[in-house]
Amino acid sequence: MPTDRTTHRWTLTQWLALQFFPTLRQWPASQWREQLDKASGTDLDGHELVGILSAIAMMAWLLEPQAEVSASPILVYGEQFLLASLGLVLLAGPFLIRRTRRGLEQLSTPKR
Repeated sequence: MPTDRTTHRWTLTQWLALQFFPTLRQWPASQWREQLDKASGTDLDGHELVGILSAIAMMAWLLEPQAEVSASPILVYGEQFLLASLGLVLLAGPFLIRRTRRGLEQLSTPKR
C-alpha cells in the first residue's frame, strides 16, 4: 500500500501531466508513462528545432562571462550552470512539450 506522501506525489504528478498533456485522458493512468515515452520519441519539426536552437544560442549569449571576475571560478561556473539550466527549461521546454503533444495526438488518431 503506498504511503500518504507517495499518494500525494502521484496525485500532483497526474495533475501536472494532465495540465501539460490533456490528450492523456484517453488512456488509463497506468499507460501514461508508456504513451509519453512513445510520444517523446517523435521527431522534432522545423519550428521546434529552430526554437530549441534559438534558446541555446540566446542562453549562450546571455551567459557570456565578464572580462573581470573577482569571485571564485567555481562559484561563477556554478551560477552560470544554474542560470543556463533554468533558462533552457523556460525557453526550450515549451518546444519539447509541443513535440510530445504532437506525438500524443499522432498516437490517439487511428491509423489509416
